[in-house]
Amino acid sequence: MRGARKAIAAFFLAHKTAGALTALATFFVAAESKLGILQSKFDTIKKSLEAADKDLDKAESELLDLQNLSKDLALEINAKITEVWLKKKQKEYAKQQVELAISQV
Repeated sequence: MRGARKAIAAFFLAHKTAGALTALATFFVAAESKLGILQSKFDTIKKSLEAADKDLDKAESELLDLQNLSKDLALEINAKITEVWLKKKQKEYAKQQVELAISQV
């Protein structure tokens, strides 16, 4: 009779252990699935960040090009303004010379 009780107790213990192991296995399977989803999301975010980094590098390069172009354009504008100003002064001087020559006649 004692052996039967021990066998029954061992059976119940084995049954509880099997239930706990099943629950634990289910938990690990669910955790693995969630980990896979998180890894996929991480990979997607990583690719997006890499693409954004490339876009930023391209934008910085384009900005530098535009800054250089704007400097060149500013120099050209200043040179043209100086040229126009000098021509205007030359015309004024020539006009004064003509007026002076006329007044001396």
